[in-house]
Amino acid sequence: MDCVCTVRNKQSEVEAFTKILETFERMSGQSVNLEKYLNLPILIGKKKSATFKSILDRAANRINNWSKRLLSNGGKKIFIKSILQSIPTYAFSVFFVPNGVLEKLQFMICRVWWGER
Repeated sequence: MDCVCTVRNKQSEVEAFTKILETFERMSGQSVNLEKYLNLPILIGKKKSATFKSILDRAANRINNWSKRLLSNGGKKIFIKSILQSIPTYAFSVFFVPNGVLEKLQFMICRVWWGER
């Protein structure tokens, strides 16, 4: 059974909620997947740039899967707009993203457009 829970963005409340979930896991034997639906990063206790690594990894995986195919400029444009730019859209609208993460994503997109030079 799925359940969606929300909590305010205060560290003390998030930590208390995390403890509740850990207690639930221990008592019920079930596991809680915090990233299941939206695949959003969990920001607690991590450097912001490390938090967004999963988004950059997903974009890199898509590039690696498609890079072996020869795409025309139109194909590259569609790939960039419909796939690469859609991966981080929701997470970037919810969280403030460090400039370094944005620069890495932009660099990956430029490599797709201009080639591996």
